[in-house]
Amino acid sequence: MSYSPLRAPNDPEESGLSDAGKEPLPCDLSLVREFGGKAFAYRSVRKLEGLAHLREIETLKLSFNMIRKIENLDTLTRLTTLELYDNQIKKIEGLEALVNLEVLELSCNQIRKIEGLESLLNLEHLKLQINQITEIQNLDHLNNLTFLDLRENKLTVNHNELAEWSSMVNLSANKELKYLNVAGNPIVKRAPYEYKYRLMAIVPSLRNVLADDDTSVCEYYKID
Repeated sequence: MSYSPLRAPNDPEESGLSDAGKEPLPCDLSLVREFGGKAFAYRSVRKLEGLAHLREIETLKLSFNMIRKIENLDTLTRLTTLELYDNQIKKIEGLEALVNLEVLELSCNQIRKIEGLESLLNLEHLKLQINQITEIQNLDHLNNLTFLDLRENKLTVNHNELAEWSSMVNLSANKELKYLNVAGNPIVKRAPYEYKYRLMAIVPSLRNVLADDDTSVCEYYKID
């Protein structure tokens, strides 16, 4: 079965559904076609394999699938955007060859730790919302990182002392970081009114911070 980027992912034929109400048929990624430097497949991908013929693509979108492991991407060295939103991934790994990657989307998975990003020196956007991450770490080498989304994770702090916000202090090395979203984390709910000012002190480069107020309504704070 092949996937055409000209058709919507909710098309029964393109999604891999044999008919309504049945399990999606497994997708053979070796049959996925490239279009304008992009390739994507939805709903029926279970394993990352058979991608060697897509070595020239710059964007790969495999969101809303059943992928459990990031693997077999070594030939996709031209990738600048990788989207694996809403899969079943538990660990960030297998990205060593993607040295040109600028955007990494791993939201809505089962990731517990930020790791495996050592080779991604060109990364600018990192999206990890709705996972199970408890600590901000292993990002200090990402000198080009400008956008970080960690909302709805499990980031925590000990109490109200700035020095104890060790997880956030780790972001001070990211001198280009301008947009940060940690709404919906325990770290925000612990000190909703002081949160913005603490982050301004820890990460001076920030321009936009998304946080929760006491009514649980998200609001963007503009930092001038």
